[in-house]
Amino acid sequence: MDAPAVIYALRWLINDTFRQTLASRVFWILLGLSVLAIVFCLGVSVEGGATRDEGEFWTRDGQPLQGPGSAGRLTLMFGLFQAPFSRDASEPVHLLLSIFASWIAGTLGLLMALVWTAGFLPDALQPGSASVLLAKPAPHWLILLGKYLGVICFVGLHATIFFVGTWLALGLKTDVWQGAYLLGIPILTLHFAVIFSASVLLAVLFRSATACVIGSVLFWLVSYAVNYGRDFALVYAELNPGAPPLPAFTSAFSELGYWLLPKPADFLIVFEQCLELGQVTTTLASQPPFSTVLRTEQFHPLASLASSALFPVVALWAASSHLASQDY
Repeated sequence: MDAPAVIYALRWLINDTFRQTLASRVFWILLGLSVLAIVFCLGVSVEGGATRDEGEFWTRDGQPLQGPGSAGRLTLMFGLFQAPFSRDASEPVHLLLSIFASWIAGTLGLLMALVWTAGFLPDALQPGSASVLLAKPAPHWLILLGKYLGVICFVGLHATIFFVGTWLALGLKTDVWQGAYLLGIPILTLHFAVIFSASVLLAVLFRSATACVIGSVLFWLVSYAVNYGRDFALVYAELNPGAPPLPAFTSAFSELGYWLLPKPADFLIVFEQCLELGQVTTTLASQPPFSTVLRTEQFHPLASLASSALFPVVALWAASSHLASQDY
């Protein structure tokens, strides 16, 4: 196939994936969850409580508060809940952004997206599927790549809606603008793309949505465990002074697994570092062994993300090779 035909086929398959998300209502479910998060952010307000380095309390408009112990007030859900604070007015907003970024989108949202998109590829690979029949005589690898890119574009669109929507809503309501929060869009999309490639391989091997759901979630958990185990092995001597060293085989095996597999913990740590979350809340990066790895400068974010990004290339190659041997 020439380049225009490949581009046309990919565009058609991506559009077909979006039609599939609309038919399965996954599109509307994710959109609804994003809207709920945005509405929640619109119900947030911050009054007073800002502090200067000298320790004096100030309001957002620059006027000093009465009394050295005055505190600000964080209001949630349009006044239903209120909580005092005595730090800079941006810090409670920063904390809310960290919850949205690390836990709601970065962990819960990622796993939900894996579960809800797991059935797209197995359905498309069934012999009677319209996407397979209409894409012929396109190569099997092109069908696989088109559906994969379609799901990635779908998740990237909803990540954009979530991050931009919550960022704008909180910014408009509190006048606190944290631009680094928007880095969650490419980081979350890349994180999903890496893990979803394992779901693609499972779809080709088993043609089962159940296998893709269970397998992709387990793969994420195993990758996280390997990420943790390698960092633990890396700083074991410092965390356990006087203890016998780990066997060389254990250290070498954990290092090999770390560089071959995706690194879910590293994705979250990179995002936390971009947002400077350690100043306002307990983060993954502040917990051992990750904190020790960071303190000893043994964390290399660019190499970590780049090696993770290579995993989909291998997974998609293996999946397309197996699919090419199948007869529809």
